[in-house]
Amino acid sequence: MAGPTPSEADNPFRDNQAIDDENDIAEPAAAAGFKKYLMYYTASRLDVTLHLHTKSSPAMYYVQSKLTSLMLLLRRGADTRTAPVVAFAKMRAMSRHMLLGRGDYEALQARSATDQIAWEELRREKSLLRRSDYVFNTAAAATAFRWRKDRNGALKTVYECVVDDGAEGGNDGRVVARLFSGGALNFKKGGEIDVAEGLDTVLEEMLLMSALAIWAMEALDYQSLRKGYDSSGKKI
Repeated sequence: MAGPTPSEADNPFRDNQAIDDENDIAEPAAAAGFKKYLMYYTASRLDVTLHLHTKSSPAMYYVQSKLTSLMLLLRRGADTRTAPVVAFAKMRAMSRHMLLGRGDYEALQARSATDQIAWEELRREKSLLRRSDYVFNTAAAATAFRWRKDRNGALKTVYECVVDDGAEGGNDGRVVARLFSGGALNFKKGGEIDVAEGLDTVLEEMLLMSALAIWAMEALDYQSLRKGYDSSGKKI
């Protein structure tokens, strides 16, 4: 699994001169060794599109919410009618944990073959009253990953995903992704996700799916009321 060197992962975010026409602010740049996905709401504000580095670029992914079944579908492409589902997440009623899956959920559902899904659990640690880390294993990599909460930001969703090497809290793991909330009062932008460059596509999509699942869960828990980044892309 390729990825940034430790020095790259530790580099601070850099300003970018690109301009977001809709918000009239400088668009954030990804940290060295990372690519940045910008999350923008659709008209319904239930779904989001993911754009690489700038909103003016074509949507790379479409994230569809299925409220009745508590599902999130990650589609590769911008068209909900034709873009294939490549990963999905399922929230479970009265549970702190979520389930992740790979492949085309709709195709499996059409064949009544959802029992063939190899679910991967995204486990929420700590307690219901404390903002928690999330841990998951995936067949896309021979390691575990920990989404590590930045607990210094009240009412903000700011996470780093590290390779969980078994150390307490995963503190020594290499950063492979980051998640920043857009804030509950931001009706245009849902947030930002940074993913390390050079990862396998399947692994990158599982990291995106896990980040989106946490983003949705924290929003439901009213933990994302404030924006987790500034206009330069630095977490706040």
